[in-house]
Amino acid sequence: MKNKNLIIWILAIISIVSTTALVTLAISNSTTQKYCVKHNNFKKRRNGGYLIKKLNLNDEQKDLFIKSKKEHFDKIFPIFGNIRTYRDTLFQELKKENPDSNIINNCVENISEYEKDIQIESNNHLLNVKKFLNKTQFDSLISFHSKAMNPKNKFSRYKRKCNNN
Repeated sequence: MKNKNLIIWILAIISIVSTTALVTLAISNSTTQKYCVKHNNFKKRRNGGYLIKKLNLNDEQKDLFIKSKKEHFDKIFPIFGNIRTYRDTLFQELKKENPDSNIINNCVENISEYEKDIQIESNNHLLNVKKFLNKTQFDSLISFHSKAMNPKNKFSRYKRKCNNN
């Protein structure tokens, strides 16, 4: 009889501790994402809404910006697919017991060539956008792109928690 009561008490305590831990995790996770600007604005940034608002575009500029961005993405997304294919080939080769250096070098050269194509297309896109933005708007756009393309910030949006460092 005492053993049954003891087991019931132990199970009750474990249940309470587990429930408390789950509630604490749920509350801390929701408050982190609620007040984290990066998490809330990521979808807006991805769809261009962030830049449209930040650059204070008028309706005509907004339409031109969205059209230009769509054309830009239509050009670079296939390039990203090609890079992904060569990277997969590269990593498969690196996993082998005796990787072939010719295949590795070929993959690296092709990836470099595609990266160059992306940079050229990105610059062409910026030059196209420059035609319909005023100087202040274009300076803001360049400032945004220079921060976004800086390697030290490149993966900051993938961190689990916000870090203001």
